Order: sequence, then structure tokens, then C-alpha cells
Amino acid sequence: MLAGRRFILKIPTIAVDSQRVAVIMPIGAVLNVLSESVDGKMAQVVWDGRPVAMFVIDLAERGREIVKPHELPDAHAPLDREQIRTVLQNELEAAQERRIAASEQFTQVMAEVPSGLPHPDGTHRIRLASREYSGALAEAATAMARLNEFLVRGTIPPDLESKGD
Repeated sequence: MLAGRRFILKIPTIAVDSQRVAVIMPIGAVLNVLSESVDGKMAQVVWDGRPVAMFVIDLAERGREIVKPHELPDAHAPLDREQIRTVLQNELEAAQERRIAASEQFTQVMAEVPSGLPHPDGTHRIRLASREYSGALAEAATAMARLNEFLVRGTIPPDLESKGD
């Protein structure tokens, strides 16, 4: 039973908020487990005051249980350059995974339209799949640009700058 336990992430991890929007929880995110699904595959957690759902396997493999209060991270501890590169690389990998999944979903929806003249529901599904893919593609491009700027020019993204050295 995971309810009431706390974890800290070692690797950025994807979760889903109440609007079914994927969010990336960063390294060092502290998660308070509220409940677990009946089948034990999903967990409801609170991260940064925000309720999200995530796979229990991700919690186990990408997190570490916080047993003692002194194990909590110092929110103001600076990240070194290697940690910043790791965060940016992990963001890019997660964004690429979402882009690939959205592309596959779009391809599947298009394949389900046999005549090329979709009915109204088909048109709606195509629009949704296209919007999902466009968003995932934009996220991947942004993540790639952030990593490239850091690797080529040494530019630390503003959201990591206050944590950087």
C-alpha cells in the first residue's frame, strides 16, 4: 500500500493532471501518494500542491522513497552543469516519446478513414489527433532548442537558471 508515503524523483517522469494533460515532473519533485488504483497500476499523488495520476511502476523505478525528513531536497541547492544537461536531455526524450505516440495515433486515425471522405465524427477525431500531434511536435522542438542552446552556447534556460550555478 503506497497511500501516505512520500517519494522524490530521480528521473523526470510523466504524469497526467485532472484535465488529462500530460505534465513532466522534474528531478527532485516530491510526491505525496494519496491513493492507489484497485489494480495497483496507477497512483494518485500530489506534486507541488497539484493532484496528478501516474503509473506505480514509474514511481518505483524513477523515484526514491523519503523515509526521513532530512532526505528532502534543498529547493535552493544549485544544479551543476551536468545536472542541467541531464534535465534537458530527459525533457527532450520525454517530448520525443510524446511526439512519436501522437504521430502513431494520428496515423491510426487516418487509417480508419477508408474512403478519404470522413463523416463528421471522423473529422473531429482527425482534428483532435492533429492538434495533439502539433502540440507534441512543438514541445519536442522547444525541448531540442533548449538542449542545443545549452550544449552549443552554454545558455541555461530561465526555469533552471535560478537553480544553476
